[in-house]
Amino acid sequence: MKLLIGSPIKQKTSILEVFLENLVKMDLDGLEVSYFFIDDNIEESSSELLKKFQKANKNVILKNYLDFGYEPGLNYQNQDTHSWKKSLIERITTFKDAIIKYAQNNSFDYLFFVDSDIIMNPQTIKHLIKQNVDIVSEVFWTSWNPGDNLAPQVWLQDESKLYIRNWDSEYSKSEIKQYTKDFVAKLKIPGLYEVGGLGACTLISKYALTKDLSFQCIPNISFWGEDRHFCIRAQVLGLKLYVDTFYPAYHIYRESYLSGVDDYIQNGFNPHAFIYNPLARSKRNLKNKIKNLVCSKINNFKILWREYSNSRFLKHRVVNTEEKITLTMVVKTEKDNNYLEKILKQTLKYVDEFVIFVSSKEDIALIKKILVNKKTHIIKIDINNFNRQKQWEETLKFNPDWLLFLDSDEIFDNKIIKDIKYMLKNREVDVYTFNIKTQNNCYKYPHLIRFQPHFRYQKQFVGRLPKNILRLNYINSDIIISYKGTKANDGQKFEDLI
Repeated sequence: MKLLIGSPIKQKTSILEVFLENLVKMDLDGLEVSYFFIDDNIEESSSELLKKFQKANKNVILKNYLDFGYEPGLNYQNQDTHSWKKSLIERITTFKDAIIKYAQNNSFDYLFFVDSDIIMNPQTIKHLIKQNVDIVSEVFWTSWNPGDNLAPQVWLQDESKLYIRNWDSEYSKSEIKQYTKDFVAKLKIPGLYEVGGLGACTLISKYALTKDLSFQCIPNISFWGEDRHFCIRAQVLGLKLYVDTFYPAYHIYRESYLSGVDDYIQNGFNPHAFIYNPLARSKRNLKNKIKNLVCSKINNFKILWREYSNSRFLKHRVVNTEEKITLTMVVKTEKDNNYLEKILKQTLKYVDEFVIFVSSKEDIALIKKILVNKKTHIIKIDINNFNRQKQWEETLKFNPDWLLFLDSDEIFDNKIIKDIKYMLKNREVDVYTFNIKTQNNCYKYPHLIRFQPHFRYQKQFVGRLPKNILRLNYINSDIIISYKGTKANDGQKFEDLI
């Protein structure tokens, strides 16, 4: 199986050295590997590194900008970011298309494009091949400007949208923000996901190489960057685009990021370990809102107070290193018994502690039998005089880190078993909502809550949760909960949560 690894290279020597060292450590056993590098360097020492790589390794094609009729290029990097001008993008486009043409003319089974500031897990390329799709990128995360959130190099629509907008839909700013958070959170869970755009660490199959792929600018589209035009062409040609998130790469976007290389090599990249400071953003947003309200003479103290309360809470927000899950469940009737056994056996695989409210002796016996080796608190109740606030208050007595709300007529899709450990590692999220599927309907509702001791939960409840639960940072998971009951009141009340 023939693999071509290609990259146009204009890079600082310190970063390029790490990139080349990483390439030779890739697990490429069983593959007939060739390299195609185009030397567009400004630093002579970087060009020397490429010549040394060519001498030390087999099947290395090394061209330079003169072979394509170009003059020496200008530096596009500073210590904070990269500045891409049209002339530079056109130059890179020419180089990348030359690499594609070489792969096509020499019958390669795969072409792997990788930028020269990317280092990878040794298993990355073989893993991408195993995905058996035509175009797939390994995810990496970058703070494109100092102080920005880490963002993936893939997107869903248009130039860089991280959400899907349908032609007949108009989304509010808050909806766009939430859909974006949902997509970003999903990319932090290992998997293979279809996307609308990608780049910089991309495997292209032999079948895709039979198509008219190119990075050339499409004249009637003004999107910035050659990757956008490559991806649009691929979609039009019927090629789907995917991102893999099992082995996140490390992007040495700034020279200062070299200090993180050793840690990446030893531990991999953990997107949950990097959190943008929400307090600074909250204060800045609050200051601007107050200024705008005063200037426009809008006297909306309710909104101001909510923003102020959130800002105060962020100072004391708790992110425990513990990831203990406490299941709190109401077993309503003896008719739930058969389904109850199935639910409990599934939750045994990911729940640490159980708080179960039950009215039937038969149910108590079954619960004790199944949860014999788990820390379990069984609370006998009169179902006719029981309310959700009481469930909340009693469960908090056992000092949970995460609260999982399930009743005896609700069960997760088995996907939860694999995904939940990654969900708990997302330090920016306090609430997960899930899609509840009934016989006739589908709706969403929060079921997994990171308890925040300094957050002022309202005493007014909507369904099983405090009314203001969604003032905490929440994510909509795509995992499904199947509901076997006859009434789905929680879904009807979701919009009342604030």
